[in-house]
Amino acid sequence: MKTIINTNSLSDAELLSMILGGKNALLRSEYILDNITLDKLLETQPEELRLIYKLTVKQAQNIENFKSFRKRALIKKELNQIRRSSDAKDLILPYFIDLTHEEFFCIFLNRANKVIKIEQISKGGISGTVTDVRILLKTAVLNTASGLIVAHNHPSGNLNPSESDNKITAKIKEAGNLLDIQLLDHLIICNSDYYSFADNGLLKAN
Repeated sequence: MKTIINTNSLSDAELLSMILGGKNALLRSEYILDNITLDKLLETQPEELRLIYKLTVKQAQNIENFKSFRKRALIKKELNQIRRSSDAKDLILPYFIDLTHEEFFCIFLNRANKVIKIEQISKGGISGTVTDVRILLKTAVLNTASGLIVAHNHPSGNLNPSESDNKITAKIKEAGNLLDIQLLDHLIICNSDYYSFADNGLLKAN
């Protein structure tokens, strides 16, 4: 019979000790959490954790595995209809949890604005990521998508779109129009907050 552990009833130190495993895991976890919060710990790169807190390779990998598990658990199993920007934000947000670099995703939609699939388009560094519009549109055509909602994160915490954000948005919109595939929104994600190009009137026809 499989035992189910309710992690909601555990303290952060108890949860971290289970993730780390090994001898004196609880004492080590309490020491770590005296210096950093669990959320910040999960944002830290494994090499840095090993260096600062003297973790083993296995313990650092256990943390990475937990981060992946947590992200998958937060992603909605049912991909529903997108009616507003907050629906798209709620759907895409788990993909950006714990990231310290920029990533660019696209939600592909049918004519009823129901989600066909979500796919990572590019992955970059701290200050940016290069997005190939041809790859994005090719994926849209192969999945017979009629609409797109693109999203990327700003690890800096600045919600305002940059000049390059404005340019790539215009480029995707223009290329999509040629194929009768509408860019419905572009979201910038910062922690649990977001900026919507559509809500701010930046996707209106010229």
